Amino acid sequence: MSELLIDLLGLAIVCAAAWYVALPLLRARRGVFPVDTEPERDLLRQRDTLYREIADLDFDRRTGKVGEEDYREQREEYLEEAATVLRELDERPVPEPPARPVPSISEFDDEIEREVRRLRARTHRR
Repeated sequence: MSELLIDLLGLAIVCAAAWYVALPLLRARRGVFPVDTEPERDLLRQRDTLYREIADLDFDRRTGKVGEEDYREQREEYLEEAATVLRELDERPVPEPPARPVPSISEFDDEIEREVRRLRARTHRR
């Protein structure tokens, strides 16, 4: 019973560590490729579908479901379509990030002063 508990605790720690490491990466990825338009979403869906089709075709070839000649023809078609979709995605204009107002020095000073007062108040309570 205690070995099972230790194993479960170890698994929970590993999962928590993986989540901790992956969370910033997942958050950062969202902002890298903003998708604002339906045509762009369609192109991304087409790209993903073509990638899956190529992977499925490769699997079918390895398992013997598809002959070599059919495999080469279909794979070449999928690759050409994928290249076209990728070109279209590359040609789309990259949206500018939203403009953010730059805080003034006095706003930074005020924020620092507020934080110092807060920390002093916390220290004096102890």
